[in-house]
Amino acid sequence: MYGINIWGRDWEEAVANSDFALLPLASFEYHGPMAPLGTDPAIANAVAEYAQKTYRCIAYPTVYYTTCPQKTQGAPTISIAPPTMLSYLIDVLKGIYAAGFSRVMILNAHDGNMSMARAAAEAIAGPSHTLVVNWWELLSMEETAALFPGGGRGHGGPYELSCAWAALGQQAVGESRYDLGSRKFPGRHVHVEGQPVGFKRYGGQISAASTQQGEKTLQAACAALDRVVADWLDFTK
Repeated sequence: MYGINIWGRDWEEAVANSDFALLPLASFEYHGPMAPLGTDPAIANAVAEYAQKTYRCIAYPTVYYTTCPQKTQGAPTISIAPPTMLSYLIDVLKGIYAAGFSRVMILNAHDGNMSMARAAAEAIAGPSHTLVVNWWELLSMEETAALFPGGGRGHGGPYELSCAWAALGQQAVGESRYDLGSRKFPGRHVHVEGQPVGFKRYGGQISAASTQQGEKTLQAACAALDRVVADWLDFTK
């Protein structure tokens, strides 16, 4: 159920009947010429919609304005300074736990939130179980490759773009004139770039994107989320 729909007099009962709180994180960020400006919140909200219908949870409103990497900033992106974002997110988490929850799932749809979410979760004292789920990591690289044989991951790439269209109900197919090569440092490393040469704030074979593939991807991601939630609840019972 959605927290904003619960009456004050019913709050304690609703929390008692819930296994966890759900906090979606997104952004307002440019993802390329064919991507909705609400790409991240569209996906976060779609998965949150599935979650609040499937699990015993209370979904909090999505956080829309967050920290965006320097390499994606520029009009019309809105970016919040990292120290401000971290302080804000800590306060939000504290408020959710103070409302009676012992578990909070952060459902993240924006890579700029990964470090913020982890740091905020580490700042919470007392009995708490915070799980950070990055939706795009619900599927393995092999599973992604089966859906997008040419490679789909990356900022504004066909993997993300297809899911945004599907989440918003926008029927579309990627146009080849926007295709760009994906440029990613190999290995399990964190490479932070300020102004990468030739980067147009998105990348990937946009012609591989389609609403149909997005629907398949979101369905597979939600199935994977089912397994994650079951394991989490069992581990923290």
